[in-house]
Amino acid sequence: MANKTTKLKRIVDSEYEKYLSRLSFEIRKEILNNFDQQKDINGKKFKRLAKSTRLDRVRNNFPAASPILRRTGKLRDSIKVEPDLSTKSLKIESSLEYADDLSKGNHSGVWGRQSINVDMPERNFLGEPKSLRYGSKKRNDIFSKFNENVISKLQSEIDDIIKKL
Repeated sequence: MANKTTKLKRIVDSEYEKYLSRLSFEIRKEILNNFDQQKDINGKKFKRLAKSTRLDRVRNNFPAASPILRRTGKLRDSIKVEPDLSTKSLKIESSLEYADDLSKGNHSGVWGRQSINVDMPERNFLGEPKSLRYGSKKRNDIFSKFNENVISKLQSEIDDIIKKL
């Protein structure tokens, strides 16, 4: 019976891994969509850039005001959402050291070799988007699919066990 229990656990674990992979894909897609629309994870528009930032952008041949947090695309492309199977959760992060600070509105006060205005608004782009948090329709739909797959596969396995009795 222990072998059967182990097999059932493997089925659930495998389906949960698929669920986390699907969820991480959908969350990253939503984060990038919000980022492209200059919105935070709650769907609120990013606050306007400071005058000093707009002037710096023009000096460096970038559009003055838009898009916010996007000059080269490096920040956007660094955003990762990956399943952490050891904790059965998701990791939402960027490979760039400064991304978390920009998301929280923190800044070192230095840009290149010059001091800059550090009074920067939060532009929270790293985290679970509101549309995919626990209890949201999108998340519930993804979880329902996971439940259907688990129940179907477990039922099939249980039917096989009963046949062999």
